[in-house]
Amino acid sequence: MATSPDTINALLGQLDGLAVRARKMFGEYGLYCGEKIVGLVCRDQLFVKITDAGLALIEEPTYAPAYPGSKDFLLIDQDAWYEGDWLKQLIVATADQLPAPKPKKHKTLGDLPYIGAPAANALAAIGVTSVSQLQEFTEKDLLAIHGIGPKAVRILRETGAKLKDDR
Repeated sequence: MATSPDTINALLGQLDGLAVRARKMFGEYGLYCGEKIVGLVCRDQLFVKITDAGLALIEEPTYAPAYPGSKDFLLIDQDAWYEGDWLKQLIVATADQLPAPKPKKHKTLGDLPYIGAPAANALAAIGVTSVSQLQEFTEKDLLAIHGIGPKAVRILRETGAKLKDDR
């Protein structure tokens, strides 16, 4: 049984005031504090990543997998969600001890700047992999290609690409 939106709303209500959000993932939810994923909400249950700081706040931890085949998490009893600021302390302590997420790598093509995956894929489909090849196209030509919009053209120009109509 998937997690109810009411459960997520109740949990986020208890964490009000923190930079916490829930993101739907495969029918369940990831719980983020800032940009760090601190736990999962699966089958209306809260599973928090195991950290020393989190363990220090729990007298008798319960370990359980969030879903079949997952590693163990700290299973937080739903009654504990309503124990004053304890849940907020747990989430903040856990987030503080987790490493920062790795920066996302953007797909680039040849020596072209990052212009977004749809635009990069569109240029790759027509064989354009370098800034010098853009001289064969006008702005109108590029904008006529599905996946390339005004923002991609602006980024290309701002990073030094010369188009046919720039001469």
